[in-house]
Amino acid sequence: MGRVVLVSGECHSGKTTTLGEWITKNKQQHTLGGVLAPDKDVGGMKTRHMIHLRNGTEKKLQIRKEDAPDDQRVDICDYSFSKAVFDWGNECILQDFENEVDFLIIDEIGPLEIRRGGGLELATKQVMEKRKEKKTIIMVVIRAKMVDDLKEHYGLQEEEVQMFSDFIQ
Repeated sequence: MGRVVLVSGECHSGKTTTLGEWITKNKQQHTLGGVLAPDKDVGGMKTRHMIHLRNGTEKKLQIRKEDAPDDQRVDICDYSFSKAVFDWGNECILQDFENEVDFLIIDEIGPLEIRRGGGLELATKQVMEKRKEKKTIIMVVIRAKMVDDLKEHYGLQEEEVQMFSDFIQ
């Protein structure tokens, strides 16, 4: 039965960085899949990228609003993201889940997925629906204020959810 580990914290508190450090320490002992979405410094400006953990392919997720037409981007709050990169991220997650990696990383689930059905929702919904059929541990990055929303949205029971801080003990 798959377990769900939540990497939770406030906005810009280092959730992705912390998970990235854990991934670096554990990638030799375990098969890792899914996507990590760190901020990268590009020309003095922090920009969100998406990395496929199985093969290291990296794509620029965050874009400037004026650089893409409405049908090629997703806008939320003050940010704009590439729909094509989200589509690619969904494909990476689903492929890695089907290949039964030890750990499947989904970075990050937030209002875009839970309230608008966008971003990484396509893959996350399918993974959560099939989580009990696999041994894969699903690690989800989520803001602290959205943990209860995530549990309700995906029908997660308390006994199948563990916080990352407890998991690494």
